[in-house]
Amino acid sequence: MLPEEMFQSFESEAISAASIAQVHKAVTHEGQEVAVKVQYIDLQDRFHGDIKTVDILLYLIGLMHEKFDFSWVLKDLAHTLESELDFENEGRNGEKCARDLKHLDYLYVPTIHWNKTSKRVLTAEWIDGIKISDLDGIKKMGLSIKDINHKLCKCFADQIFHSGFVHADPHPGNVYVRKSEQSGKAELVLLDHGLYDYLKPNQRKSLCQLYKAIVLKDEANMVKYSNELGVKEWYLFSCCLVQRMVYVPSRPYKFNFFDFSALKKLSVIGKKALMEEVMTLHDELNDIARSMPTAMHWIFRNLNTIRAISRIHGHPVDRHYIMGKSAIDGLYKDENRTSFLDKIKSIWSRWVFDYKLQRESFQLWAQRRLLRVLIYFGFVPNFEKLESKYEQQMVERMA
Repeated sequence: MLPEEMFQSFESEAISAASIAQVHKAVTHEGQEVAVKVQYIDLQDRFHGDIKTVDILLYLIGLMHEKFDFSWVLKDLAHTLESELDFENEGRNGEKCARDLKHLDYLYVPTIHWNKTSKRVLTAEWIDGIKISDLDGIKKMGLSIKDINHKLCKCFADQIFHSGFVHADPHPGNVYVRKSEQSGKAELVLLDHGLYDYLKPNQRKSLCQLYKAIVLKDEANMVKYSNELGVKEWYLFSCCLVQRMVYVPSRPYKFNFFDFSALKKLSVIGKKALMEEVMTLHDELNDIARSMPTAMHWIFRNLNTIRAISRIHGHPVDRHYIMGKSAIDGLYKDENRTSFLDKIKSIWSRWVFDYKLQRESFQLWAQRRLLRVLIYFGFVPNFEKLESKYEQQMVERMA
């Protein structure tokens, strides 16, 4: 059936295009505006050939450079990437996302028109909104950047720690902002649900426990729950999860990379030792990536993208605090505590966790203020500007 027959009107010129499909605007015979996502005609035919080509190239690189053998990454992720080509699966993912986050009244997922959807064509409700990275547009609508950033962090934290069903591609083009007609505040609209992965229930609980252990500085449990997730290098894995250094007694700083005078004074032997330490770090990161659950690759991608968007917003909220609160809620939501004593223990445990999380948030806030003073007076270089410029470029490429 031709588009002109399926719809009352159909704009032949695409309003947007991406790597696997392009989107057209249309109006149904019932008068509803819809977005029609049409997959490129030869994509599925080329997919397996392209995957095989990349696999061969990665294998050859691995032969030449043993430490840069990443062929295992493609094997782990190929199935997830292939599922992105099935638009019926994308529709189901979107509906599951809406169910999982129904407790968040500011989160919206467009309705799928199943009678006009197939494996290569997806028809969904048309959404008027702006990209979450459009600061000028957000200000013109009179919306709070802080409120938007909090909602962004909260919805993806709840996906990770409450359901384990995680949107793996939350770049600004897939997260729209609009003003709620009911509250007048910001409403987030999640688009493009083709790329998802799923943490098994036991893995999700272990991840919640690991985040709790990190906040409480409980090294024994950091080791335990990292191992449950298949990772032996618990300390580095913990740092990657919270995207900052984790302060524990057994892992003091060995070298201050911000002290350039000390770096210049290093002997040839000292610099060689430092280089060996960096290479060891590279190997440990590779080992972590190989051993952790496949879904964790997408979770880290999710966290990095959210961090980049937060930086564009000026880091108005404490992501670590929001993530920690979501982790502890995800940990206790499945527990069935019936006795009075168990309930008291649960309340006390959560109070202690919240206190330590708030204390750590205050300490980090104070450190940031001190760092800004030191940067202002020229005592330390302003790495934030360089990092901000890099992350802005990364977000622009993904949008």
